[in-house]
Amino acid sequence: MELPLPHAASGSQPDQDEQQPRLIVNVAGDGQLQLAGRLVTIQQLQERLLTRRQISGDDLEVRIRSDRSVLYSRINPLMQACAKAGIWNVTFAVYQPGEGN
Repeated sequence: MELPLPHAASGSQPDQDEQQPRLIVNVAGDGQLQLAGRLVTIQQLQERLLTRRQISGDDLEVRIRSDRSVLYSRINPLMQACAKAGIWNVTFAVYQPGEGN
């Protein structure tokens, strides 16, 4: 899913460890959630997060890719779903200056 990501003045490069379990959640401009190429509700996402957390343990990372126009009020339920599933490793995908878009 192509998304115009927000910009950040600073940040860190994503960990390239292919062994780390990771879920990427896309949040479209209209607030729709997409996981593994499929549209999901926040309830479906929370169930999936809990299941994956039970399988992967504490190492599970959730990376949020959000359209830059999405309000925080649309992101907050996603972060709460992560917390309810016991997932604390939550990162946001952003562009750094000079990366385009």
